[in-house]
Amino acid sequence: MDVTIKYLNKLKKITGKSNEKISIKENSTLEELIIGDICKRYEDISNYMINKENSNIDDKIALFVNNEQVKTSYSVILKSNDVITILPPVIGG
Repeated sequence: MDVTIKYLNKLKKITGKSNEKISIKENSTLEELIIGDICKRYEDISNYMINKENSNIDDKIALFVNNEQVKTSYSVILKSNDVITILPPVIGG
């Protein structure tokens, strides 16, 4: 099944694209997509998305599935044609 990933801010620069379609297995979770696919495709993304202390998705990353922010659990099961938006922390003032 296919999902669309939208990359914002710094992640857009790292990937060289603002969005892409990715094929994933049925019943894949958001966490599996981020850690198992996106961070492997784009190694530099893990510097922004993965907490080095516990190897989990960093709490400072804002993740949205179909425009709804995922705040508590990244074990959300993704569905075909879902749109995942990744917003890394904005630094500066």
